[in-house]
Amino acid sequence: MDVQTEETAEDKVKDIELIIEQDEDGQVMANVPVRWKLSESLIQRIASEAEKPYMLLAVSHGRNEMSRHLVSLKAGMTYLQMRRPGVNTIHATVVWKCEWITDSPKDLIMNTDDFGRYKMDVLQTGHPDESSLREQIYQARMQRYDIADADSDLEAMLEVERLENELDIVLTQDPVLVLRSSFDAVNSIRGTSATIDVDVPQEMFAPDPHKWVLWFTDLYPWLRKTRDQCDVRRRALVTAFTLPFVAAAFAVAWAAVRLFGLLAIAALLLAGKRNINYSFLYSWREFNPASIWADLKPSFFTKKKVEKEASWWESRAGEMVDSYEPRHPAFGALSPIVILFLALPQFVISGWSLRAFIMTAVAMAILAGLHTLVEIGSSRSQAKRDTARRKAEQATDENAAASSKLATELKTLTESGPAKLSAMPVGRRTVKLGYQATKAFVCKPLAK
Repeated sequence: MDVQTEETAEDKVKDIELIIEQDEDGQVMANVPVRWKLSESLIQRIASEAEKPYMLLAVSHGRNEMSRHLVSLKAGMTYLQMRRPGVNTIHATVVWKCEWITDSPKDLIMNTDDFGRYKMDVLQTGHPDESSLREQIYQARMQRYDIADADSDLEAMLEVERLENELDIVLTQDPVLVLRSSFDAVNSIRGTSATIDVDVPQEMFAPDPHKWVLWFTDLYPWLRKTRDQCDVRRRALVTAFTLPFVAAAFAVAWAAVRLFGLLAIAALLLAGKRNINYSFLYSWREFNPASIWADLKPSFFTKKKVEKEASWWESRAGEMVDSYEPRHPAFGALSPIVILFLALPQFVISGWSLRAFIMTAVAMAILAGLHTLVEIGSSRSQAKRDTARRKAEQATDENAAASSKLATELKTLTESGPAKLSAMPVGRRTVKLGYQATKAFVCKPLAK
């Protein structure tokens, strides 16, 4: 049975309509198939403005965003994995790349920090349909400027008043998570979005694995947490077959990094550096040798350590703190680095004339090579300008052809139908969608 976003007879045709699939008992699987239908006017506008549009789908539960997905708009359908039982809300809108932004929409929208939190906000606290109503009010007010007769102006004024009253009713409701009306770094069409609520029972989720199973599957530092049964099986198999080899490689890498750390500590000791972190050598979890010199203090050979009273602007005013003052310049001659630098020329003095000849020849070859590169670059610059001019002349025709092609490809999205792989047009039954359908059948997600 198909469940679609509600639409009354008085409403105009919705720009975006979401369709989900339910079983005979009215229950929704935790892996929800979602299909979208677009109006012809929206498709024409997208085709004229966007080059590669995406459908942005965000899933919220209460005041929390659970997941988000960015799917090619031409796909027409995808599967969303719910993360929590109960009522989940699916938010949808069309986005595409800004011309002045180098990053792709996927890099911007799906980018996360070290804690797995999305860096770009696509949802905000608000009221359902608020953005759409405000856009309708704006359009209705703008139409009044184009009306000449009084009767039509009265009708337009009443329409604005009706929309404002409807907005007042919406604003009295409890605020929930809604899609932002616009985004800073990606393009979208204001007021064109859709939402649908999905009630997923607890029994549609997989039972929690045993603690030792989760411990075993999380031995490796995976990029994300275990989400479903397929993750558990795949990670258990990968861990079981690779753990002996990984353990051996880890031991070799650990020893190599420790050897490098030992050499780095020796070099820092020769330079007389203070506050070297020696714990890196025996900490088996630490793999970044930069911690050895992360908090170094000035060299023993160049500065001496003294205690002085803290300044009045410091937090520990009145207390004695460590400070460093320059030593006598003659003391720096005792540095092992300086001694090594002075002794090194004694070992190469006999080959000095040959070395000077070789270095002169190398310098001349480098100079000749740079001169040649400058000449080649000058000759190629004119050719590049001619090519750029020809491409600019062809850009208008290519853009018009691309817009027409995109409109043709999106034309099938105006057709409604059940959210099933078998009900999709033949051209939309891709291998990826087939894989998602199979995974939805055999892999139940784990409830968070």
